[in-house]
Amino acid sequence: MNIRLASPILISVAILAIQAPAIFAQTPSKVDLNNEGVMATNAGKFDLAIEKLKLALKIDPSYGLAHENLTVALNNYALKSRANQRKRSNCFTWVLTLIQTTKR
Repeated sequence: MNIRLASPILISVAILAIQAPAIFAQTPSKVDLNNEGVMATNAGKFDLAIEKLKLALKIDPSYGLAHENLTVALNNYALKSRANQRKRSNCFTWVLTLIQTTKR
């Protein structure tokens, strides 16, 4: 029985086909990230919500809705963190800063 190895071109095509979804995946939009942040906030996953909303604001720092949702996520995170006074204080300070700097 003769076994022949696949040509390097076929191997490259096979590797590309396996990696294609990762190569051609679109970066989430600010709206997608905002929506994911809201869903995470509603689920009580405030760390994830804050991360997603920060990413949305990294794409568009003037995105007011993401600022407002980040304020809600930070506020809820701070309320949940009653045991850690410093963490809660930092969140409330950030919330106040966001409120003052958000353009309406």
